[in-house]
Amino acid sequence: MRDDPSVRDVYFAYDSNLHSARIVSRVPSARTLGAHLLESIRFTLDKPCRDGSAKANLCPHPACWTECLLIGPGENTA
Repeated sequence: MRDDPSVRDVYFAYDSNLHSARIVSRVPSARTLGAHLLESIRFTLDKPCRDGSAKANLCPHPACWTECLLIGPGENTA
């Protein structure tokens, strides 16, 4: 993938952005490049929101792996 000149930016999708229809509705040019495991990264729901809910977050953790999708190229997905 690193040698593919068509891939400029890669987005690590997790949480609700793992739903392909959702990410494509937000970024129509996005395409799934494949699944990936992030070593030493833990998926948490500890990012506080103003409404009192918690959003997903990725945090360092030596004993965890987190599954994500690689999305690219496309507009900014943040």
